[in-house]
Amino acid sequence: MRKRNRIADILKGLGMIFVVGGHTASPLSGYYYTFHMGLFFAISGYLMAANWREMEPKEYISKKFRKIIVPYVVFLSLYCLLENGKVINIPGVYIRLE
Repeated sequence: MRKRNRIADILKGLGMIFVVGGHTASPLSGYYYTFHMGLFFAISGYLMAANWREMEPKEYISKKFRKIIVPYVVFLSLYCLLENGKVINIPGVYIRLE
């Protein structure tokens, strides 16, 4: 098992705290919004670069596809089936089940 990156974990935790703080009625809310999303993007890019170096590009893309796209399609399909005839309005997609 790969060793966790403690600095990235700490920065992600701080980012989560800033997201919660940004959604409160705190006088610092505006300050939190100036960088919390950028912090998550920077951490994601750093960790992605580290993962990319460990495996072949085809293997990396295949793994990400299985971890992201497959669950998305499965849960979207379940959602559509469970709505049973209601109009589903997903941004950019209009589905009417009858």
